[in-house]
Amino acid sequence: MKEILYFNRNKNNRFSIENVTNFIEKEVAKKVPVYSFDVPNITASLHDIIGNIYYVFKHRKKTAINHVTGDIHYAIIGLIGCKSVLTIHDLVFLEGKQNKISYWLKYFLWLYLPVKLADQIICISEKTKQEVLKHVNTQSISVIYNPIILAKQFTQQIKPFREDCPKILLIGTKSNKNIENTILALNGIKCNLLIIGKLNDAQLQLLMSSRIPFENKYNLTDDEIADAYYESDIVSFMSTYEGFGMPIVEGQLAGCAVLTSNIAPMTEVGASSVVYADPYNVLSIHEAFNKIINDKIYRDRKINEGFENAKRFSPEKIASEYMKIYDEL
Repeated sequence: MKEILYFNRNKNNRFSIENVTNFIEKEVAKKVPVYSFDVPNITASLHDIIGNIYYVFKHRKKTAINHVTGDIHYAIIGLIGCKSVLTIHDLVFLEGKQNKISYWLKYFLWLYLPVKLADQIICISEKTKQEVLKHVNTQSISVIYNPIILAKQFTQQIKPFREDCPKILLIGTKSNKNIENTILALNGIKCNLLIIGKLNDAQLQLLMSSRIPFENKYNLTDDEIADAYYESDIVSFMSTYEGFGMPIVEGQLAGCAVLTSNIAPMTEVGASSVVYADPYNVLSIHEAFNKIINDKIYRDRKINEGFENAKRFSPEKIASEYMKIYDEL
């Protein structure tokens, strides 16, 4: 193996996938030469898809490992004849209301064809792997978790917890983040909320009627997001759908107690080190918050277990798992 080429989606469509890939690239680059390319087109129109495939074809190297890092799965078509790796983060593109033509085009270009063409598929959780295998049979599929991508490293020790009025951090405001049920569950619990992500009108109205003190921030830098974790007492991540669930691990690294959904992949990422609740049951979430706030021994144990759990997701460990895949190819 002489070098690794990474092909990423358009740079104007960047967020979590690219942050994860950047950390992996930096670690892999310590061992082999690494080159990174961003495709030129951002939309899913046929014109842009063809343009991106041609861009990948033009920049590929047959003597290298060529890795499509996520989202633009169809770009694998431009790597026919090369050693190729595809990372699949989730299958959210098949979810939601869409007509049959749109569904089958996405199924064929984003899932079936890429899985059949890639030499190796990497999924970021066992949940995503099982979802892929429900749709397409393949033997060349592995699970490698995402690495922790916090911009800052914190001293791993239990920090003071504000029992009288804890600060609760919510990451993300899209419908799958389920912040509405979290807000309802906090009825009668004295706290301050910090919500990262732009709120819609309905969410703002619910917050106003709940009378919970809150801050809403978005478009934050990596450092500002890291500071938000460290300044919080509890991370609440009651999502109903995820490909991975990075806020669980990031919150643990920053010394927070973490409350999350009792569904995959959150149970896979959090293992026994977090507090679980039913994301569809407001009372279950309410009782979990009370347990964290009122039971210091239980809370401290979870925080300490969280520090240990976070070690599973270090960039060095994750990059070494990618290197094994590259070496095998």
